[in-house]
Amino acid sequence: SDHLYVTFFSGHGNVAEEIKIRDIWRCMGVDSSRILHFSPGNYKLIPGSVSCGPRSTIHYDTLKGRSGVPQFKNYDKSIVTMWKINFTESITHADGSVSALDTLHVDT
Repeated sequence: SDHLYVTFFSGHGNVAEEIKIRDIWRCMGVDSSRILHFSPGNYKLIPGSVSCGPRSTIHYDTLKGRSGVPQFKNYDKSIVTMWKINFTESITHADGSVSALDTLHVDT
């Protein structure tokens, strides 16, 4: 666990922060210092009538004894993305509007 970091969507524009995902990681025992908020990279959004929703990513830090939180925006090869979890809950229309899906999905 000393090498793992997880991210959650911290909100962007009119899309709210996804605190449920953050709280799930906390309930699973992940230390708060290893739960990082990212925006907008942690939101799966592709224009043009496609599904979208918040994303949580699990990262592995290959360095031992790193002090502080690594810089993920310009990270080097020492940070490995292990898993992306997309919580599909909305659909984006060609005009840019967003509406809720009837059913929620998880895409890994």
